[in-house]
Amino acid sequence: MQKQQNIPAVFLPGTLCDERVWLPVWRKMQLDSKTYVPLQWAENLDHMLALTADRVDLFSTKVDLVGYSLGGYVASLYALEHPENVASLTLIGYNSDGLTKPEMQQRAAILSAIKSGAYSGMTRLRLKQFVDNSHADNPEVTDTIIQMSEDLGAATLRCQIQATTPRKVLTGALAKTAFPKHIIGAENDLVAPLVNLQKMHSTFNHSKLTLVKDAAHMMLLEQPEKLASIIEASLTTK
Repeated sequence: MQKQQNIPAVFLPGTLCDERVWLPVWRKMQLDSKTYVPLQWAENLDHMLALTADRVDLFSTKVDLVGYSLGGYVASLYALEHPENVASLTLIGYNSDGLTKPEMQQRAAILSAIKSGAYSGMTRLRLKQFVDNSHADNPEVTDTIIQMSEDLGAATLRCQIQATTPRKVLTGALAKTAFPKHIIGAENDLVAPLVNLQKMHSTFNHSKLTLVKDAAHMMLLEQPEKLASIIEASLTTK
């Protein structure tokens, strides 16, 4: 019996991330067709959505959107505007209820530091907010994060924060959509805690929630084999 092929998958990265955050996962997957949305090129939210539309338009069929963190927000916005192009929506480490007050304050502090020239990039101390203790000494995780931060720089971070602050609450709108939604969360994610993802799952229709253990927000780098297996299982076949 011939193996069914997956329809195209469109992958979106998180804040201050590029394709390097996806590479360990892609290496563990057998994808028939995929493309990547370079959100790091965008200067504002309109640019992010235009880049997403450009990549989706490469295909003459519906696509599976797979968004991580910031990419989950952009993928959700695109899916709400163009549901006719979406076969499924996978959201990784993304809370559709918007930003909390502490998150807004932290973003304001980062923007202030960038403006004054005091921003020093991703430090080892700040890494603890994003990486599980079990991976804190894994250079394949920590070095990749720091290298992306250094390469993309403060200007990219400023654009990405300004483009998505404040962040629209999309839970109610996504709950009304007909396409399948797959929520993936990490056991120790401080950015998108499990309790928030459980709320999303209980609100959405056509929804599935999967938990990744021994990982935090940077789960794509921490547990790439698990993420690859989880994502592959949720992709649409034709």
